[in-house]
Amino acid sequence: MGKIKLWVGVACFLLAVDAPALANGFYLNGLGSRASAMGGAFVGLADDFSSPFWNPAGLARIGKKTVGFYGASLIPTGTYKLDWFGRIVADAKTPAQRYFAGLASYGQPLGRRFAVGFGVYTPSALGTRWNGEDLKLITQGTSYEWMSRVRMTTFSPAFAWRPSDRIQVGIALNINRAVFDFKTYAGAIRLEIPSGSPGAAASPAEVILGQYAESLDGWGYGATVGMLFRPLDQLSVGLTLKTPSTVRFSGTAHVSNFEAMDLPADSDVTRRMTWPLWLAGGIAFTPTDRLTLTADVHFTNWKKLQSVESEYGVLAWKSLLAETGEDTRPLRWDNTIQVRFGAEYRIKSISLRGGYAWDPSPAPDETMDILTPSHDFDAYSLGLGYSLGGLQVDVSLEYLKSRRRVIPIILPRACLSGNVKACFAHSTENLENRPGYYAMRIWIPNISVSYRF
Repeated sequence: MGKIKLWVGVACFLLAVDAPALANGFYLNGLGSRASAMGGAFVGLADDFSSPFWNPAGLARIGKKTVGFYGASLIPTGTYKLDWFGRIVADAKTPAQRYFAGLASYGQPLGRRFAVGFGVYTPSALGTRWNGEDLKLITQGTSYEWMSRVRMTTFSPAFAWRPSDRIQVGIALNINRAVFDFKTYAGAIRLEIPSGSPGAAASPAEVILGQYAESLDGWGYGATVGMLFRPLDQLSVGLTLKTPSTVRFSGTAHVSNFEAMDLPADSDVTRRMTWPLWLAGGIAFTPTDRLTLTADVHFTNWKKLQSVESEYGVLAWKSLLAETGEDTRPLRWDNTIQVRFGAEYRIKSISLRGGYAWDPSPAPDETMDILTPSHDFDAYSLGLGYSLGGLQVDVSLEYLKSRRRVIPIILPRACLSGNVKACFAHSTENLENRPGYYAMRIWIPNISVSYRF
């Protein structure tokens, strides 16, 4: 039996609310307009309503009851092109789309030393969609739906303690709810078809499986711990550790042409997926009353994600996919280190902000695919803030531009040995990746409104 390509579970790999790209793997680059405008270099500052996400120790710095809201619209554009030895077999561009991310939180001091808070936010909000007409030549001439969308929402009660005027520590419990939908071409399988004549050998035939669709949801749990240390009045140092969170997904899967093979077209499916450990350190330096400079280094333990395994409830699905190896999707991701810089300049009630971040991809060429388009990003940001009494309004615009990524075509040995027939029988569907040219850019306009009272 030949190899089947279902590309199941790919949506899990997207970092994970809505947008076509992987910014820091599953994770978004940051939440809160002020932090976003400063390149996401906010771990060493964390002194506004977004602190439950960045560094829960920052709750001890807010000073007053604070409520805040943040909303962002992710507007991605992806391109994919495959040149098969001089023949263009795919030239695709993602259609216009928007994905939304957000954060809402409340913080309250309890005396001079303690503070509590609660945040609801989307640490993951990614996905992708392609026009099936642009990919017909690699799907046997038929147009299929290609999309993935994953959304994680975190409910985060937090507590902070100020043991001294120079040190703050905090902890937040992360209760994560993740959902996603996923559709793709299910690929083909080679079967031995009886000839109908007594004693005659069966002949191999390729059976098109049609459309694959999947819808899952699940819960996971973790924690965020943070520390802020101010050795000098002008200098603040922060450290944040977000523990891994394993989400136990369950839902249903569908393959449109399984019924023609006398197999159930639908099956229950379960899967475990881990959002890995995230460790970040940052500094904030205020050389003057008007100017603040920040810098962060973020480490994400993506190397823990080497593969994702799926468990199907229908016995026929389970046996078929176990035999072909398609119940396991390889990732082979590697750890990443992000570097971020930010600046804020205040003129009375107006704040001007800017930032830059370098966001490398955790995914190797060997597992790159159009539904997991992980890129190396240069991220630029600008923002503006206005304060009036206890009211604070911030706006920001982020621009993430990927560096060009070309996944080479790896030919089988038959092509090198001169076996032309075997060489032309080779298909990109036999690979764990999808060769071709990839590019991505993402615009993220966002706004925050907060009030201290």
